[in-house]
Amino acid sequence: MLPTSLSHPVMLIPRSVGRGVLEHAAAEHPRECCGILIGRVVENAIRADHAIAARNITAGDAHRAFQLDWTSLQAAWNLARRTELAVVGFYHSHPDGGTEPSSADGAAAWPGLAYVIVGRRGPEPAIRAWRALRGAPDLEPIRLHLSNGANVVDSGGIHPYPDL
Repeated sequence: MLPTSLSHPVMLIPRSVGRGVLEHAAAEHPRECCGILIGRVVENAIRADHAIAARNITAGDAHRAFQLDWTSLQAAWNLARRTELAVVGFYHSHPDGGTEPSSADGAAAWPGLAYVIVGRRGPEPAIRAWRALRGAPDLEPIRLHLSNGANVVDSGGIHPYPDL
């Protein structure tokens, strides 16, 4: 679990990880994709070093909902333990919507974790980061930086797919 006391946190995602998340969303379209983010918190930054693609096993409408499969979640926890990292968040897509969380996203969010949402409202997908706060069903936006290693090469709140 991440500290909820981070003030103005930043989400750092290496370009290769961001590209993998977007490719997963494209491969699953028109279904929602979902996955787990593994990394660490350094000062005020949440860094996602790995993205583990999961299967969407929802019993509902997979175009508008997702449920992570437990096998992927267990694999993510095991990877985090082996690499001395942590589960820092989750990602999923809105195949025909924006990067804003739905009310269901907020209600299911685990406090302190980061949530990356891939939206496709226009011709190209976009990606945005959010954080769940303790006791709040709503998610707050957090700044997203896409990086190559230690060098930040792009920053801002929403990133269109071609930037990756």
